[in-house]
Amino acid sequence: MISISLFSTLWSILSLHPFHLSVTQMEYKEETKAIQIASKVFLDDLETAFNDHFDTDVDLWELRADAETDALVGELFTHHLKVFVNGKEMEVVYLGKEMDLDATWAYFEIYKVRKIKDMKVSFTLALDQFDDQVNLINMKYKDQRESVRIDRSQQEDSFSFEN
Repeated sequence: MISISLFSTLWSILSLHPFHLSVTQMEYKEETKAIQIASKVFLDDLETAFNDHFDTDVDLWELRADAETDALVGELFTHHLKVFVNGKEMEVVYLGKEMDLDATWAYFEIYKVRKIKDMKVSFTLALDQFDDQVNLINMKYKDQRESVRIDRSQQEDSFSFEN
């Protein structure tokens, strides 16, 4: 009886999702003149945003290997992720994703970036779905690191770098 009760309690705790958060890592690569981007989002939050955006009701975990779904996930991310370098909007190229039961990692690259004086970012994924959604963005440029917090009240922010 104790093991069933313990299992039920543990399952309840693990299935709770008390906050809505994504973390995006961006890093400038001098040798390729590109910004590499990796974004981690809870799978259930991504699924809610996906279903709202495409007006559908799919289980992303079941369709994780489907090429069409992968392309739509890329479309969703690039719709919500905007990057401006030195005042110019950059093309964010979706490279692919990795999924596990809890989260999805999505990968992107921005090409032809010579140097960055200032950079404006906006990542609005799931802001319409969850009042408490926070999208953290960490940027590394050469030896400089900065972080910003995107939420409903501040949907874009900027980085400034010394060259």
